[in-house]
Amino acid sequence: MQVARSISVLHAFAPGAVIELGFGDLSKLEPGADEYDLLIISAFPGDYSAVPGTLIGALSRNKGLSVGQLARDKDPADDLRQVFGCWLSKPIDSKKQVGFKRLL
Repeated sequence: MQVARSISVLHAFAPGAVIELGFGDLSKLEPGADEYDLLIISAFPGDYSAVPGTLIGALSRNKGLSVGQLARDKDPADDLRQVFGCWLSKPIDSKKQVGFKRLL
């Protein structure tokens, strides 16, 4: 993945934290080299179909990760759709080696 822009986060609870805007094939993040706390994606409400040519499809094909399953398994406290139109996944099993810990 190529980083287009990064912003340092100056906060006591997250020393050294950085927000990066990246581009490239995000389904091919390399565990160890590309480790992120959160991957933010966009989808139509309630539609997490693994369509070829989409990031959701590529995550399914290249990483064996089902965004639909993550949506169904989310913690009710992390379901922010009514207020912010999004939800936060539970931590993703590190054995999957997807390159990120959670999905928003």
